[in-house]
Amino acid sequence: MSFKASTTTSSLEKSFFLQNFYKHCMHKLIAPLMAQTTGDSITKDTSSNAILLSHILDILSFCVESHTYHIKNYILNKNLLARVLILMKSMHSHLALAALRFCRRIVGLKDELYNCYIIKNDLFAPIIKAFEANGCKYNLLNSAIIELFEYIRHEDIKLLVEYFVERFSNLIEVVDYVRTFKNLRLRHEQELDRIENGENEQSQIQQGTIHGLDRYRPDPHAICDEEEEKWFNDEEESVAPLEESVHSISSTLLSSTPPASLPGAPSMSSSFFESIDVPFLHPTTHLASFPSSFIGSPRPPIKIKPINFEQKLSVSPALQSLVEYDDEDSDEEDTSQETASPAKKQRLEVSLET
Repeated sequence: MSFKASTTTSSLEKSFFLQNFYKHCMHKLIAPLMAQTTGDSITKDTSSNAILLSHILDILSFCVESHTYHIKNYILNKNLLARVLILMKSMHSHLALAALRFCRRIVGLKDELYNCYIIKNDLFAPIIKAFEANGCKYNLLNSAIIELFEYIRHEDIKLLVEYFVERFSNLIEVVDYVRTFKNLRLRHEQELDRIENGENEQSQIQQGTIHGLDRYRPDPHAICDEEEEKWFNDEEESVAPLEESVHSISSTLLSSTPPASLPGAPSMSSSFFESIDVPFLHPTTHLASFPSSFIGSPRPPIKIKPINFEQKLSVSPALQSLVEYDDEDSDEEDTSQETASPAKKQRLEVSLET
């Protein structure tokens, strides 16, 4: 019978099954265990009972691993771990190892409730008695007990480390062929030092905070200076990236090759862009200073003669004759008179005489 619900079973069905199992079936499963551990010793330590109890402990170990909530309540309510550790006194080593394995599974969960339960009922005492009874024999039971306490040290389960060092200090001095128990004491001392140093630092911080409130008063001028310096630093940091970006763009334009020219147009290489030097335009600047390639094809330079604006303007006689409109009118009148008819002349003379 499997106690682990299948993947197709819903969580509600699993909870319902476990609740019924621990309510109606668990007490029947552990009945032989409870019957053999009524006192401080095993009632009948026979081989058949040892095999039966060993199988029951394997099932309980599986429950500890799979049914955390239900088995925890059952162990705490029935004081089941204390009854199991009585089997450490059995003369059958496989039964003692099964009991130790059950305890190892519980410690491996690192549950604070389990740890407090072990400390309250002094449940390491049967394990240490079995270790002392085994003596210096290098066997599986000895190695399994040492591995249990090595795991506690490695995982730094503080409650169990403190409990073991304070409760079984005499064992630490006796056992010297392994350093597991001495390392447990060293770990406990380090933890005490850390707690003491932490309390000292906390008290110093609190004292420094209390006394420092009255002594330290910030200077307002120093605060203003710091704010001004910070403002200037921020402005310099904002200007510097702009200058770097302008410099990078200019260098990119100078180093880049020009686009391909249109068909028939003269080719312009990168040296052309480097040779361009646009001068400052002045009235006296002539166009010959520009390269001929700038306007497409070679042409003769066009020279623009500078004009002296201070020189007085002198009008030539030809220009003066062009503006004497009165003389021209008179000449026209003369020619018109010459070309007039004789009758017209006579009328004109008559009018003049009168």
